[in-house]
Amino acid sequence: MELKLIYSGQLKASNGSRVKEKHEIRQQFHKQLKRLWEVKRQPLRGSVIELGGGSLTGPQALAERFQICGYRFVPLVTDEYPLCVSLDVLFLRRDKINAIRIAGGDIDNRIGTLFDALRMPRDCSELPAGAAPTEGENPFYVLLQNDSLVVDLRVSTSLLLAPLGSPPTEYENDVHLVIGVQIKPSGEWTA
Repeated sequence: MELKLIYSGQLKASNGSRVKEKHEIRQQFHKQLKRLWEVKRQPLRGSVIELGGGSLTGPQALAERFQICGYRFVPLVTDEYPLCVSLDVLFLRRDKINAIRIAGGDIDNRIGTLFDALRMPRDCSELPAGAAPTEGENPFYVLLQNDSLVVDLRVSTSLLLAPLGSPPTEYENDVHLVIGVQIKPSGEWTA
């Protein structure tokens, strides 16, 4: 399975916890992944959970299994299945292209923030204090149960040519990411 995720906004280096920023990014991906589940109708598999008199399948079954601090997460790729993910990130920015150190921080630390936003939180400390699902976030869709499921990563940077919008909707160091996601059975990856 292949899909594209889009992100536009701040992407700061993960030199601190950045819990709020990571969750805001996660919320952008949630909307896109929710749409994927609606269009594909259980894109990879149908998990089943038996409940006292009935059963849940697909996203609802996953949401029952992955509950953290009032959120019910639906990861597209979990440890349970022998699947791995390859990410191909087009990183568009307004900084000089040959500068690895950029206004929002080193590119590798910014990609660390992205990785954390693509996965579900491990515990309550990875959610903003007092956060609760808003309308349309129950369940909450994420790409990964954990980021160890990523086996291949490519990052290309390029100059963002789109004119700068007006603050507070867009800032000079905002980025636009196009993330190609490829999901395959782990046995299909070649060295």
